[in-house]
Amino acid sequence: MAEPRFDTRECVVCGLCLEVCPTYHLRRDEGSGPRGRLRLMDLLEAGDPDRGVWDRYLRECVGCLACQACCPAGVPYGSLLDRAQVRLAANRRAGPIARRLEAWILDGLLTRPARLRRWRPLLAVLGVLRLLELPLWLGLHRLPGLQWLVGLRWIPRRLPRGPAAPPPRPGAPHLFFPGCVSGLLHRAEERAALRLLDAHGGYDLIGGWACCGAIHQHLGRAEVARDLARRNIAAFETRPGLIVTQTAGCGAALKEYARWLADDPAWAARARRFSERVRDLSEVLDPAVLAAAPGLDRPRRVAYDDPCHAIHAQGIAAGPRALLDAVAGLERVEMDHPERCCGAGGTYFLRQRALSSAMIGEKLAELRATGAKELLTANTGCRLQWEKAVREADLPVAVRHPAELWAEALDGGGKRSGGEMSG
Repeated sequence: MAEPRFDTRECVVCGLCLEVCPTYHLRRDEGSGPRGRLRLMDLLEAGDPDRGVWDRYLRECVGCLACQACCPAGVPYGSLLDRAQVRLAANRRAGPIARRLEAWILDGLLTRPARLRRWRPLLAVLGVLRLLELPLWLGLHRLPGLQWLVGLRWIPRRLPRGPAAPPPRPGAPHLFFPGCVSGLLHRAEERAALRLLDAHGGYDLIGGWACCGAIHQHLGRAEVARDLARRNIAAFETRPGLIVTQTAGCGAALKEYARWLADDPAWAARARRFSERVRDLSEVLDPAVLAAAPGLDRPRRVAYDDPCHAIHAQGIAAGPRALLDAVAGLERVEMDHPERCCGAGGTYFLRQRALSSAMIGEKLAELRATGAKELLTANTGCRLQWEKAVREADLPVAVRHPAELWAEALDGGGKRSGGEMSG
């Protein structure tokens, strides 16, 4: 990635970032806010041998980018955090079992979406039999290198497929970019996105696509992330059209390819052209199409929670709300702080469980106050975080992607059969 030119003196120490930082909000500690972390990044770059303080504080950053979005000095916090994550990953000590498991998950599964999706039938059966958490009941997550197994608690117990998607159309104006984990766990939202694209001129599918690389980037595996970016660029540049995804984390990563590959002479221009074509689903849908649709079968009271990688990384906030407000029979209510991070943060909910739980706990209280019966969010990690929180709180609220609700409003949506995603 392009190394951002940055001097700590560019930070004007105004403190605006502190009030939007979720970890500073919880800790009220300078090291837990962006200002303090910028100073610690300097120590990291300088190779400071006293790693204890900056290692902890930097690892506790959820990477929501709220600070970058409000910074009057334009500090490139996201780029700097990415660079710090590479160094943190290099300094991390892990045993051979942990390294092999991490490589199997990150490089063996996530980089091969078709292989990942083959796990869906097994997960569906285990969910129905309530056996998903069996390794946790046996205490396997307490063994060295197996702490990641706690993530089994976030896997939904039901994996609905939703109505079949209309078939792809060669030459359609939209090229669909599927999400790896969303296609595995939330097939219904993926099919809803395809139904919506079909109503807006059609979509087509591209072979040879790979994981967007967001998780690898967040974990400091920048070389793997760049390799995945090259694979996706090569796959999609053979066809014209907008590249559309319904997953905010994927969309933010795809739009960052230009930065990731800015220092690669062979790929910089290609990456820039690719990123310019990327759109979030909400950016290509027309409220007028939904307004003209019959609407919902019954009135709904819903709350929309902004994924950080939509509102802060991509500046997407008004669009999804306008689409929701266009649907007949829908009442949208706002939580007090929909822009605050829910604590999912890619794999953050696994690495920093206490902070993650505190973040979603505050938002859960706000959701209760709205009286909404559906919570809508447009990112896979956020959805998993909300689903687990609502389930454990025994709150009668359905967690969904807004695309599912938009698709329901279409006349006859989902009645036709169509194709499946492949890797």
